[in-house]
Amino acid sequence: AQLVTVLWRMAGSPEIEFTNRFSDAKKPSSRYADGVMWAAENGIVNGVAQLEAEDAQHASRVLRLQTGDNVTLFCAGEAYAAVIDSFENGVSVRVGDKLKSPEASVRVTLYQGVPKGDKMDYIVQKCTEGGIHRIVPVNMPRCVAKLDGKDDKKRVRWQRIAREAAKQAFRPVTPEIAPAVSMKQLPSLLKTHQPVLC
Repeated sequence: AQLVTVLWRMAGSPEIEFTNRFSDAKKPSSRYADGVMWAAENGIVNGVAQLEAEDAQHASRVLRLQTGDNVTLFCAGEAYAAVIDSFENGVSVRVGDKLKSPEASVRVTLYQGVPKGDKMDYIVQKCTEGGIHRIVPVNMPRCVAKLDGKDDKKRVRWQRIAREAAKQAFRPVTPEIAPAVSMKQLPSLLKTHQPVLC
């Protein structure tokens, strides 16, 4: 059975630096990470995949990649070696060998008290780089900042930050940013995890 660990930190200044200690995989150089791309929703078909629109634009206009250039493709939670195949109707790549995934066998969920300002952006970024699998914002009784469950714009921004951080950390899996929960809900939620670190 897969072991699930829960980390719970109170809201406040996130004076912490995470390293990916959940995996033995070596983090690639920044140059290699620049060539990490996400596959479109239709995935890999007959050994070929289309890049997501944002990554296709980045590959052609920013990185100025050419046909035959090597990239790393993220698709369905896996990493693959790939080669730029065509720039017609977007960017397509020919998929090669599956690469060793840096994802850990232990899935970590962080229950994070909601801090004020933009501190949550930093927390999401560093926790993603550190290997966190899921982040659940928690409305603490004494927190100034509150989420009412309808604050979708913040969740969308945090999910985007997590996605970019995952790419930079060579993680084919982007952590889920769950809807906010209350302090009263925590006891029942924590019972679903084992063990729990507070």
